[in-house]
Amino acid sequence: MPRTLVLVRHAKSDWSFTGPDLERPIGKRGRRQAGAIGPWLLGRQIMPQAVVTSTAVRARQTWALIAGSLTAAGVIPPEAAGLAQAYTFSGTSLLGVVRDLPGQARTALIVGHNPAMQELTALLTGELVPMTTSSVAVIGTAGPWAGLGDGGAARLLWAGRPVGQLSAS
Repeated sequence: MPRTLVLVRHAKSDWSFTGPDLERPIGKRGRRQAGAIGPWLLGRQIMPQAVVTSTAVRARQTWALIAGSLTAAGVIPPEAAGLAQAYTFSGTSLLGVVRDLPGQARTALIVGHNPAMQELTALLTGELVPMTTSSVAVIGTAGPWAGLGDGGAARLLWAGRPVGQLSAS
């Protein structure tokens, strides 16, 4: 069964925040950036059945804005699972989260952090994709989630920012 993995780096955070990293929210620019992702997904008929976010506030807020734009368009998005394992800066560690995605989900979306998102994209596709804030990488594969990263045929379908900078690969 073909599957689609959507990797989203969290939106631009508010660097004036002086609290713990996990609690840093997104900033004004981040709210605009994240708000563009939902319509972009809808325009390409990419609708996740499973969503995982890092437990960081900025990752959860990014998904909330994406989900809100989907809801505004009449689509009911899935609830996101906030996983401590997704709060990682290692692509290899994030691969474990991907392998644990629900088997019945044909399309899954993960909101996380760099360099993990960039490393995971390269690990799965062999392509180095810059993952700046609010960047998206869409990866297609024919195999199960549990087998990803074992040399399977995952392919980069799109990469970039939905704010007018996404390119087909």
